[in-house]
Amino acid sequence: MVKKVYEIKEVVSSYFEEHFKARSWLRPRLSLAGFHVLSNAQSARLVVDFTKEEVCCLIRESDGDKSPRPDGFNFAFLKRFWSLMKVDVMDLLAEFHTNKVPKALLSYFVALVLKVPCPQGMTVFRPISLLGCLYKIISKVLANRFCGILSSIISKNQSVFIPGKHMLDSVLVATEAIDYA
Repeated sequence: MVKKVYEIKEVVSSYFEEHFKARSWLRPRLSLAGFHVLSNAQSARLVVDFTKEEVCCLIRESDGDKSPRPDGFNFAFLKRFWSLMKVDVMDLLAEFHTNKVPKALLSYFVALVLKVPCPQGMTVFRPISLLGCLYKIISKVLANRFCGILSSIISKNQSVFIPGKHMLDSVLVATEAIDYA
């Protein structure tokens, strides 16, 4: 059992270094034959700079009553103080497209949240980043952009990816086809 601060630091550091270490593996090679490919215009729409309109719309439509992100902020906070924060948030989002990770996104704290009352090892801690709200804005904007093009690259046979359809719809179609044959 470790009790001294430097021993605890060493155990935590070595555990998470090993836990998050990149593993080398061979990636499968795929032929793109038969896959739908994005047009140049569709590709360009995905990588265009974030606009103030799409970010403002996203923040306005987001549920502000959900619990705060690990950074302590939720969308209610952003909605309330958007007039004060919008320039800084938009500047940070503009840096996203420079192929350099903004320094603000690199300097964050990690908190270890205990999963059980009496810890007996590092596996009972869950690490969380304390910089979630900005990542959530980026991911939601990108997800909204993808929604506009998914129907052109996902086969109609993959009904689970079509809004309003369910995975079992394909099973039912297959069953009906077999019964019909």
